[in-house]
Order: sequence, then structure tokens, then C-alpha cells
Amino acid sequence: MKINMYSETWEVFVRNIVWLRKHFNLSKKKMSEILGIDISTLVEIEKGSMPNEVTVDILFKAENYFGIPIKDLISRFIYDE
Repeated sequence: MKINMYSETWEVFVRNIVWLRKHFNLSKKKMSEILGIDISTLVEIEKGSMPNEVTVDILFKAENYFGIPIKDLISRFIYDE
């Protein structure tokens, strides 16, 4: 599956990342540490951009930290539960 910043998969992932950060009351600094990225990269992601620094590693890190399978992070809005 190819993900680009215009795909529904990317939109779902972005919205889930924003929701998780806010739901768990995490600062952008803490969330960027969890995902292994710079704060500036997180800000770009939350705005819907896909920075060059984004790799599949952030999916694994989000899955491990929050206990949410990658398939759910990219395929459905987790806050609709």
C-alpha cells in the first residue's frame, strides 16, 4: 500500500495522532519523543503534511506505546470507539 499525504490513509493517521496526543494530554515534545521525531516534524504531520523525515518507524512506535495495531492507526478513526 502506498501512502501519500493526499490519501485517506494519511488523513486517518494524522487525525489519530492528534487525537492520541490530546486524549493522553501529551505535549508535542513528549509525543515527538514517543514517535522518535523532531517537534517540527510532528507539527508538520499534525498540519497534514508528510515530511521527508517520516518513516514507517513512527507507526511501530505509536503501536508499541499506545497498544493500537498499525492497521487501526491507518484505517479507522480510533476515537469513534
